[in-house]
Amino acid sequence: MFASFEICLPNLTKLVFEGITSCTLLPALGQLPKLRELAIEGASEVEKIGPEFFGSYDNATKIAFPKLQQLLIVDFPKLKEWSFGAQVEQNARLPCLQKLAIGRCQLLKQLPEDLKYSPIKFLKIFETRSLKSVDNLPAEIEEIELRQCGNLEKVFCPPTLKELSVLQCKDLAYVEKLDSLKKLSFFNIYSEGGLSEWLLKLLRQRRLQNDSNDDFQLQLTCTKEVFPECLEGGSYWDLIQHIPQVSCWGFDYIYYLQYSKQPYVYETNFYDILI
Repeated sequence: MFASFEICLPNLTKLVFEGITSCTLLPALGQLPKLRELAIEGASEVEKIGPEFFGSYDNATKIAFPKLQQLLIVDFPKLKEWSFGAQVEQNARLPCLQKLAIGRCQLLKQLPEDLKYSPIKFLKIFETRSLKSVDNLPAEIEEIELRQCGNLEKVFCPPTLKELSVLQCKDLAYVEKLDSLKKLSFFNIYSEGGLSEWLLKLLRQRRLQNDSNDDFQLQLTCTKEVFPECLEGGSYWDLIQHIPQVSCWGFDYIYYLQYSKQPYVYETNFYDILI
């Protein structure tokens, strides 16, 4: 049984839990008035995160985590459900949250619906294989990083998104609303086939733009079969040549391409290595 944290530690600003293997419920931390950073790693028996975590079973209007800016939830192998509670008023949960990282929650199938009310700027999700869709995202979010979410199929981005990083998400087929994107990183060196269709769709859309102030950056890491297709004369070059800044690496980072549209720069070691 955890003590009443808000009474014992009213001035606490940072808290880290590691290896809380005997707990089936998270402690009620939501009423810590000054907590700004919270990390919980290794809650191996927790199957659900709900109102108990926010410390407000009977009061949906009471603000939970009023000052929290960074939250890390990692190594919850049994976590299946995460909710803010029934009939929660807008801005009553995590009203100051800026950064959220979720990782190695292998049974978690969806993000909490009311997460969209938090002013998150940065979201990172990694090694969460049951997650098939990323949605209910805050309108203010600017950067998303997705790593090794093998069954992820869809990402619904808010129009404010500036940076997107996708690493080893082999089933990702649909990414919506990338109109404001300034930087895209795509890493896939194991899957067969070419570049993902959602990525090609984005490149086709950008080919139609003619903005002299465009500063979009594309970073690609791809298989040794796909890499030559990104070079001048390759099947993807007609799309890539319209991108202002491109960095592309081949298998095991042996090959590289550095390209700038204006001023013009084109450098690659691919043909040197083949000789």
